[in-house]
Amino acid sequence: MSPLLGVPSHDGEGEGMRVYVAGPYTSAPEANTREAMEIGRQLLAAGHAPYIPHLSHYLDLYIEETTGKRLPAQTYYDLDFVWLKQCEAIVLFGDWEQSKGAVAEYHFAIRHEIHIYYWRYHAKELLR
Repeated sequence: MSPLLGVPSHDGEGEGMRVYVAGPYTSAPEANTREAMEIGRQLLAAGHAPYIPHLSHYLDLYIEETTGKRLPAQTYYDLDFVWLKQCEAIVLFGDWEQSKGAVAEYHFAIRHEIHIYYWRYHAKELLR
């Protein structure tokens, strides 16, 4: 177990899952990032190891601030798939169906047999 909130180390000893948090981003970057962080906080408290791709929002801002340039969106999509492939589950939140990235992540999860959860329907199950 990790000392942080008792989260399993994922060495086969724990029961928590590596969970990818997917949802809209570009429609409201700051608000959507905060919603993803709240879901991640709850998953962490329940013993899961969440990955929150929305946190790239802050990396993107930092890169722009320090270099004057922004990375192409595709760079972040490619990075997201690297991490999604490592997860045992994906949880979809908000109007994910309206998000190009979240829809692509959903299809990726299907192709790679990653468990799919919908936050509005499965939050209680994930937080047990």
